[in-house]
Amino acid sequence: MTLQTLATIVGILTAIASGIYILIKDLRKVQQKYRLKLQGNWTNEGDISSIGKETHYCNLQFSTDIEDGEITGVISCRHLKKDFAVNNTSINGNLKFRSGIVRLSDVKRGELLKYGKARITLDGKLLRWKLLDGSTDYFPMSTTFWLNN
Repeated sequence: MTLQTLATIVGILTAIASGIYILIKDLRKVQQKYRLKLQGNWTNEGDISSIGKETHYCNLQFSTDIEDGEITGVISCRHLKKDFAVNNTSINGNLKFRSGIVRLSDVKRGELLKYGKARITLDGKLLRWKLLDGSTDYFPMSTTFWLNN
């Protein structure tokens, strides 16, 4: 192998490494943008376009770790037709870019109550909710939230 070939290979590898570094840096910025966007108070109450479609009115309050995407928060929901309500139920999960899976749980009388799991997805200025596992008596199967700060 000649010195010129070796220099060319080193130059190509340096360019590839620099490109990967810039790409990873940009991806982290995008992740942090979504993590900041999720933080705050969200609600699905008061949307006149969803009258008759909603099964629950819910309020979410999220806090998201900017570095690792860990989601913590609380949700309160009340069923519109049945006498079911949950207040200040814990939400824990992890946000991967625009979506994540959250676990819904509560502690009552020293016992951990697991309510289920849901997928949340940021969609522009909206937050989409889809219940993956759990009772629809306590949480909506699917709904759309908007920021209510």
